[in-house]
Amino acid sequence: MFTSEVHAVEEPRCTARVDDQRCQISTITKVNPGYKPATTRKVSVILTMVQAWTPYLILLSLAIAQVCATLQTHSLVARLVLCDTTLFVIVMARRLFTKAQENLDLFLRLAGVIAFEALIFVNFTHGLEVLFVEHHDTHMSHIFVIVTLFDVAIKTAFLTFGVFPTLGLTWPRRAVLHYLASFTALALAALDYFYKNPSGVSYLARFDPYCCGIICILLSCITIPIMIKIIPYLLGDIPVSFNVSEFTKTVQAKFPNVSCRHIHAFRQWPNDNFEVIMHVEVSVDQTNADWRTHTQTLIQQMQSELKGILVKAHRITIEPIITNSNASRIDWSPCKERLCETKNMTCCEPHKHLQKKTCDKVDSL
Repeated sequence: MFTSEVHAVEEPRCTARVDDQRCQISTITKVNPGYKPATTRKVSVILTMVQAWTPYLILLSLAIAQVCATLQTHSLVARLVLCDTTLFVIVMARRLFTKAQENLDLFLRLAGVIAFEALIFVNFTHGLEVLFVEHHDTHMSHIFVIVTLFDVAIKTAFLTFGVFPTLGLTWPRRAVLHYLASFTALALAALDYFYKNPSGVSYLARFDPYCCGIICILLSCITIPIMIKIIPYLLGDIPVSFNVSEFTKTVQAKFPNVSCRHIHAFRQWPNDNFEVIMHVEVSVDQTNADWRTHTQTLIQQMQSELKGILVKAHRITIEPIITNSNASRIDWSPCKERLCETKNMTCCEPHKHLQKKTCDKVDSL
């Protein structure tokens, strides 16, 4: 397997004509230009962790406070305030894993949206149920109002300083996602406190289920597209800019003795980059004494050409099958080893028609 990777070559530290003392000084200056004492490095690591963890811990504390306040409040809109906080508590958990791969963002966002929609579904169905119940208790506690005010203040600060991930949303959508439930809950609490309904039914009890249904629909219209954008990365979809047929024709036009047997092209998070894995058959005349060197050069040349063609490809992996140009053409097989193919293992079930003598014709570098 030949993988497109770049290796750094270390520059020599000193020349032979320099004496030992000067060589040692030159080496220290060259290799460690930004050397820092151990104490400084530890302080730098601690500051980085504090900077990454502090916003998350603040948001997590807010979520815990909202759960406690919601337990003392009987309001559907009040519960919706917790949905947005739960979403970003899950998404921003990435700050705790600074050394994890970028793919972790993908799964955290998907998990956050699923948890968000689960809470939306529960409150929406409960709101529909409340609409058909004549008598139901609805109230908001003072502690909930205080926690909601803190919720607005914290999320405003996080939005201002760019702490919240954008999730691919525009500013109006982000504002609706963060503030719609909070401001609606505060408005209903103020309406219920300052105005009394002559009929005896509080305004909070009257408007709470209707506001809950409207908010659930609006928030779902914002978050469901986030999930739709994530799914192609999970399913390994072919990037839009990559055309398999045209790419195969281009490769065969540049390298007549190379044929593409199988191509995997899938998108990579978070950008429009993608990875390509190619199973190619390289037909060479094995009667020549230097056919191995020639084949190695050909594959490296093909790899270099593909970098220019696939500019957005994050990685290009070529898995070649070297065949004799004078021998009959073989079928592509997903088997990694000859022994696997010969024993007819599970991974080779779609290719049971391949015979052992056919495998013996396959040569590799």
